[in-house]
Amino acid sequence: MRPQDFRDLQKKVAGLFSHLWNTSKENVSGRVSFALTEPDRKTGDIGIFFFGSVREIFLLTTALLLNQYRMGSKILRCPAPRKNQPEKPCDRIFLRIRKQQYCGKTCTDRVAQQTNRKRETRVPGKRKAA
Repeated sequence: MRPQDFRDLQKKVAGLFSHLWNTSKENVSGRVSFALTEPDRKTGDIGIFFFGSVREIFLLTTALLLNQYRMGSKILRCPAPRKNQPEKPCDRIFLRIRKQQYCGKTCTDRVAQQTNRKRETRVPGKRKAA
């Protein structure tokens, strides 16, 4: 896979994630063929084989995994403000663990620091201990 192909695939995956947040205006689509095997005699399971380009198979597999494990509600964009552009969100994509709200410690600390600054400016007459 050429570097440009990989970058294109990254954009498509980002588009797939954008569908989770209803921010995408572009459909993520492709064409994949499949074949089913005979049911397993012991388990009754049916095998599925997919045929298509690496890109199409990757996107399909990613979409199926997100759906199967209900990951859509756990894959988020970080809402914390950017360091050098506080008016814009960080927007880093991350997998939410438990009650996690931000992509990592840096963004969590940045939000906590901003919250503390706002509290300090709201309380008149309150001084910092030296």
